Amino acid sequence: MSNMFHLHVNGLSAEAAGPIIAGVQAETGIALVAYLKEISDTACATEIAIGDLYEAVPKDKLREAIELLGKRISDAQK
Repeated sequence: MSNMFHLHVNGLSAEAAGPIIAGVQAETGIALVAYLKEISDTACATEIAIGDLYEAVPKDKLREAIELLGKRISDAQK
């Protein structure tokens, strides 16, 4: 099992995606992303890394954080 996943965000720069990710992390208490790599003016990428404590993270909270991140990024891309 892997506790790291690649996330590619098209349609948002790292500058635009950063506050969205930080907001989701603050709201849910689940830290998903440590950095953003600027790919272009309209794309960035990162790794979602849960870490070695994956088993200790409540799965409902993790699911909530990932779903909220997806929704907020999707809303910002519109």
